[in-house]
Amino acid sequence: MLKSIREKGYNYRRVIIAGSGKAANDIYNFFHKHPEYGYKCLGFFDDGKQHENRLGSLNDLEGFVLKNKVDEIYCILSEMKTSRVHELISFADNNIIRLKIVPDFRGIGNYMLEVSFF
Repeated sequence: MLKSIREKGYNYRRVIIAGSGKAANDIYNFFHKHPEYGYKCLGFFDDGKQHENRLGSLNDLEGFVLKNKVDEIYCILSEMKTSRVHELISFADNNIIRLKIVPDFRGIGNYMLEVSFF
């Protein structure tokens, strides 16, 4: 029943992507191909060149998030400066918005990687 409700456009989380590149495009395409998971990806914010789903620069992100009641921000780690990531973490924390960090391990090879949090 939940899958049916979400496919009709209800009961979803509004998300944006901070950054660009292959990882950002993969996430964007996944959300658009699978509405049954309950995510509506509104677009990208990055400081690079204009592209079809770019909503603005990283400086425009915070105002857009608050105005459009965004629930989650996906931060493409490989495309961000460390200082900007810290700013996003602080902004998300202060406004009770879930921030998900997306590391990009492409190009590393087929190694068995394990991610640990300390």
